[in-house]
This record gives sequence, C-alpha cells and structure tokens, in this order.
Amino acid sequence: MRWTGPICSVGRTARCSTVTSARPRSAAPRCSTPTWSLASAPVSSAPPPTRQQLLTDLERELDSPAPSLSTPALPSATFGPAQGTIARDGADPGARRGSDDVNPCKSHGKVRAVPEAELDAGTSGRFLQIHRSYIVVEGSEGLRIVDQHALHERRIYEELLHRFESAEGEDQRLLIPEVVELGAADQAILLAHADDLKVLGLDLEAFGGTSVCLRSLPLVLSRISPEAVVHDLLAILKEDARDLEHDELIKSTVAGLACRAAVKFNDLLPEAEIAELLRWSREHPDSRNCPHGRPVAVSISLRELEDQFQRKK
Repeated sequence: MRWTGPICSVGRTARCSTVTSARPRSAAPRCSTPTWSLASAPVSSAPPPTRQQLLTDLERELDSPAPSLSTPALPSATFGPAQGTIARDGADPGARRGSDDVNPCKSHGKVRAVPEAELDAGTSGRFLQIHRSYIVVEGSEGLRIVDQHALHERRIYEELLHRFESAEGEDQRLLIPEVVELGAADQAILLAHADDLKVLGLDLEAFGGTSVCLRSLPLVLSRISPEAVVHDLLAILKEDARDLEHDELIKSTVAGLACRAAVKFNDLLPEAEIAELLRWSREHPDSRNCPHGRPVAVSISLRELEDQFQRKK
C-alpha cells in the first residue's frame, strides 16, 4: 500500500487509496478517511495593505468629524417663589426671583446690600443676622449690633401708644370671635378696662356667665393668638392695676403687649423684615431703648477693633 497526495491541505481534500490486483474492485477500502474543509469564508486574493496605505487611512480618520453623541436636553431647574422648592420649565413656578434670590437659605448668615434709598449718611447698608437673635449692621465708622427683639418691641410699643393717643389705626376683625372662659373676678378686671382696650383696637365684651369675647385686635399684635392676648392682658392688669394711675397703666399694658408680640430670639427673619426694622430705627433715632429700658443696639467703632487687634498705638 502507498499514499498519494498530501494528507491535509486548505481548500483541498485528503484521500487514502490502495492499489492491489488481488482485491476485487467492488470491495471497500481497508481505511476510509472522511473529507473536511477548514475554509469557512472566502479567502481574499487582494494583497495586504502597505504601510503607506495604513498611515493614509489613519490620517483620514483623524481629520473626519467626530460622531454626534447628543442627548435630549433636560429641562432646566429654577427656584420658584417658595424657598427650597424647585420648579421645572413647563410648569407654572409663579413669579421667578432674580439670580441673587435662588439660595433657599439666604436669610441666615448672608451679607446683603440695602438699596441706596434705604441708607442714611453713616451706614453702608450691609447687614447680617447672627444666631437668629442679633443683626450686625456695617457703618462708616464701625459696627452696630442690634437686638432684634428689643428693636421690634420698641416699634410695636410706639405704634400702640400712638394708636391710643390718636384713636387711629388698623384693626383685624376676627371672623370667629374668640370666647375665653374666666373666673368672675378675672372677667370683672377685663371689663373694667374695656373702654381703654377698645381704643387700642381690642374689642372685648362679656359673653354669657363669666366668659369674655374678643372681636378684634390691632394688626401689630397679629403674632399672638387671640386667646393668648386675653390671658396676657389679664396678667398685666392684675399685676399693675392697683399701683398705677390711668396713663401709666396704659403705658404698662402697651409695653407688656409689645414685648409679647415682638419677634423673639432664635426667630429667623426674612431680609425684607430686617430691612424694614432698620429703616424704622433710622427714622426714629431717639428710640434707643425698649419700653423696659434695655438698649436696642450697641456700637463698636473701628478704633476699638484696631485696639483689640493691636493694629494701632
């Protein structure tokens, strides 16, 4: 037996054949090797690219524009009128604020410039609320630190006193009168001063048994609930009614109500409210103390600061 042809070649078949004269032609060969092909795809007859062609193709790819990877534009976010809320384009955010008003937390710990119309000759107009209790105002000769409660208390006191003396002012008529149950003695104390209280805008009258009914109160007392106003009035009158004359009693009552209605320590004030308090303070330079005698503000001059930091001798 002998082998003819290659055993395996790409694109060709391998075969095994026997030559013998003793075996009939019809007999099967002693070994039968199956045929197979390793060529699963046509083989290109083109010559491989040269180095110059590869460089040319690379340069062409570098010079061609990059494919666009654009994505759908997302709606922009803007802060709407309520601090801390976000309105999307396409929704109705209401009146939008300026770029300086997008910080929901801007009322606390942010220096803000007051418009020129609000300034006086000795103040730069910048203020800062610290510890939710004091307002630091920059002046031309130093700093002014304002007690926010004392200043607001003095303002309410002046407005209520002016209201009593002029019998003019704005009242808030209660849609549902406030009925407060009291003892007979307490009811008698309040009703004994009902006429003076009505001049202040406090419309108080008897209501069945030993109760009283409050129908209106001045707008400057809007921070206090109507029921609290009744109890505060009663506490002030019970303490001072026996010892004070009429005019002094009125002042004491007004001072007590102003203290209870004023902003408190740890109250975060909006910038507009701070600016309004400072404007009122500039228009009333003689209002240096609250009704109970505490100072409204203290000043620190630049010279004092320089001495503390040992900058000038």
